[in-house]
Amino acid sequence: MWKRITRKRLQANAVGNAPLTADEIARAASVLFAVFARYGDSVITFKLLRAFVRAYPDKKYLLVTSPQALPYARAILPEAIECVGFDKHRDVFGLWRLTRRIRRAPFDLGFNPWSHGQESEYFISFARRFHPYGAFAEYPRTHNLYDRARAYLGLPEKPAALTGKIPPQPKRILISPFSTDVRKSLNTDDLKKLVAWLGKRYGNATLALALFPEEDAKVGDLPLARFHFGKSRKRSRAFLELVKGSDLFVGVDAGPLHLADALGVPSIGIFGPTAPETILDRDSGIVPLRLNAMQGWFCDIRDCADPLCLHRLFAGTLLPPAPVDFTRSPTLEIEVCRAKF
Repeated sequence: MWKRITRKRLQANAVGNAPLTADEIARAASVLFAVFARYGDSVITFKLLRAFVRAYPDKKYLLVTSPQALPYARAILPEAIECVGFDKHRDVFGLWRLTRRIRRAPFDLGFNPWSHGQESEYFISFARRFHPYGAFAEYPRTHNLYDRARAYLGLPEKPAALTGKIPPQPKRILISPFSTDVRKSLNTDDLKKLVAWLGKRYGNATLALALFPEEDAKVGDLPLARFHFGKSRKRSRAFLELVKGSDLFVGVDAGPLHLADALGVPSIGIFGPTAPETILDRDSGIVPLRLNAMQGWFCDIRDCADPLCLHRLFAGTLLPPAPVDFTRSPTLEIEVCRAKF
């Protein structure tokens, strides 16, 4: 369905589809955002939309996003952005209602940062001027995630100054040890070592895990409280409150880590194959941990099912913060496991 109706919309409003200049953005009175992206990409986008509103506080804003992402959007974004949840799979009436609204009162500009799906292109195509994110620019894998969307939105590049600090005595620590990408996830042994390290360093803290129900088997016999993710607005709200109530968040390179950072929760980021320079915002509050042998590399070996870079990281007794150099892009590696050296 989306393919057919989006193609018609883009054809009907082809004159409005073109790169947007800084002057056009500054002069616009209203802006429509459509964000139907993966978890982490959505959170990255919401943080940058917050910066967009701060740069242009006098515009009218509307964000259309998924019901699952809606609680996160409302927690991160200022009240100046009206947030609407839309179920792209089931809500036919909602589609009609939103289409009717944005057709009757068109927005000046339309953006869909980090949203490559056709449903986001459909909505922004009703703006007088729009430029789909997928047609914006092609970036290498090693280009910073925040900088890509920042350039698309016409926001200036930020100076690099990581601000992360680990609290001395957190009482509630939330751990998110798994990603949908096995290369970025801890295994049972790694998780046990992480929990032991946290327990030794913060003896009086309460530790809890956040994971999907099917990941329970990876936890082993660790006697920790568990929060189960779910693809619903209710579960998103519950996780949001759990993160807000934590004194320290510890997570692998995945969406929950970006969420904790966007909410200002002190965080430790665990990086295996992916380089922090490509993942973190330039003023991130995340303290990154990474194996020294991986510094300067972005590993993209697709068939890696057993990330040695993570195993070796937790084999040590000390986990010092990893240096992050935003002045140069890490080298892409697709053949050799650098963790072996």
